[in-house]
Amino acid sequence: MLGEEKFISRMGGLARTSELYAAGFWQSLLQWSKWYGTIIHVCRGWWATPETPSLAIEARRAGGRLACVSALQLYGESEGDGHLHVEFGRSSKGPRHPAVIAHWSRRTAQGTRLAVSREVAREQAARCPYNQSRFLNER
Repeated sequence: MLGEEKFISRMGGLARTSELYAAGFWQSLLQWSKWYGTIIHVCRGWWATPETPSLAIEARRAGGRLACVSALQLYGESEGDGHLHVEFGRSSKGPRHPAVIAHWSRRTAQGTRLAVSREVAREQAARCPYNQSRFLNER
């Protein structure tokens, strides 16, 4: 595993370009690593490893992190409902794709760069009007 790939893994599977630069990785190295497939350019300002879950990469490309049943799917507690549920902060521009179900938050909820915490995801799923699976109501 190369240095930049290890660094991104230590950051939870997603890292900002500015964090990589601050750690001493330069632009041409990132481009070479991208070309060789050791890291993935997710979107402007964000990088991932090939081991980063694709759902989390999709959420970052949409402009946020996994929420609701999509986060529960990441944690293995749900099969999802066919939609991508993404948390956005109040200063966010919102979804970059019309098919994304937006979960707005006034403050950053607990969790990681990839997803909100299990507890927050369960709360969101219980009150989400778009949750087709009604995951929590069946338990």
